[in-house]
Amino acid sequence: AARAPRTPFKICMDGPITAPFQACGVYPVVIAVGAGVGVTPLLSTMQVLLNSLEEEVRTHTMILREAHFFWCTRVLADFRFGLPLLNQIHCSDKLRETVKPHLHLTQFPPSSD
Repeated sequence: AARAPRTPFKICMDGPITAPFQACGVYPVVIAVGAGVGVTPLLSTMQVLLNSLEEEVRTHTMILREAHFFWCTRVLADFRFGLPLLNQIHCSDKLRETVKPHLHLTQFPPSSD
């Protein structure tokens, strides 16, 4: 049976935004991508969001349902830089339910010829 063609996703981007986290609280889904030196603002945004979500549990003011953080690196050891935030997410049911880190390693392991 022939499959119907898939329709492309619609992606809307607002801007300009002066600080990465400035508009995170006004959308139900947030997607952030960082690699190389771009991981510093990614982790900073993640930290502010985690703090805001922990506050939101008490105040119920954010409409955020999901936050996806895509982190790309060539070296596995780079992920240690964000380990405290990843542990914070892992240890909280609320954060684990809302914040989804996506870690991508692009370097192949050395061959053992």
